[in-house]
Amino acid sequence: MNAIRLGAGALPNLESSTADGLMQPRLSKKRPVKRKFMELAALCNDLLTVLEQFDEAILPFGLYASDDLAAENKPLRQKPLRQKPPRQEWYTKSRRREPSRQELHKALVPYLEMQGCSIGASYHNPKSHSAYSIRFDVPKLGSVNCTVVRLSKIKVRKYGSAYKVDIHEKRAERWNDADIKQYINRLWKPSELETNQYIELLLLIGFDKAEVPLQQELLELQQSLKWEVKDVVYLTRAWNDKAERGFGIRLAAWARLVSIDW
Repeated sequence: MNAIRLGAGALPNLESSTADGLMQPRLSKKRPVKRKFMELAALCNDLLTVLEQFDEAILPFGLYASDDLAAENKPLRQKPLRQKPPRQEWYTKSRRREPSRQELHKALVPYLEMQGCSIGASYHNPKSHSAYSIRFDVPKLGSVNCTVVRLSKIKVRKYGSAYKVDIHEKRAERWNDADIKQYINRLWKPSELETNQYIELLLLIGFDKAEVPLQQELLELQQSLKWEVKDVVYLTRAWNDKAERGFGIRLAAWARLVSIDW
């Protein structure tokens, strides 16, 4: 299934469109295009491309079910009797398994290492089951504090021999629960990194059954935060699930060079 190619009017005031469907940041004509800004935009573009290629490479799982890929490859182990499960931060009453972050370990990190980046620690957000962060250094750009948020407004179930979106499942509240706004606000606020020159980067991996996934949510977010006047690089792309399960995938990247006068 072909990628959704959004026109320039699909998300007003958010971005402009190129021939390959990539949304490029709209820059003010009154300000010169700075080299660092374009290098940062190129980094965001590359990371979105890596995630999109990973989605197709692991079909029929795709990004939506990439953690199931790890479970399938994991050998079965017989648990000792009468042994309580270890206490971990992710362990809850619902007993959800810890996300294996396949898009990080099998897509993002290998790509960054190939580019000569130094990979630092990764850690998950104890307040969010679907958010985690990783730090790395990029040649010529410097330190990057990257947060990845996975957000799904759908539930896929098995119907006979096929997997499809459950059209009766209502998960619209997932967008508000994820609170994407708090992560974007970090782009113009100092972090705990011990440096005056670093990049704050946010990657969103979203799943939605709307015709254009998460379109309205992103538009309302942009109108509220007005990141286009704060030197924020913003790129986004969307396409229909290539396994034809009845939903769309949305990728978005926000990035800003913090504490540096461009």
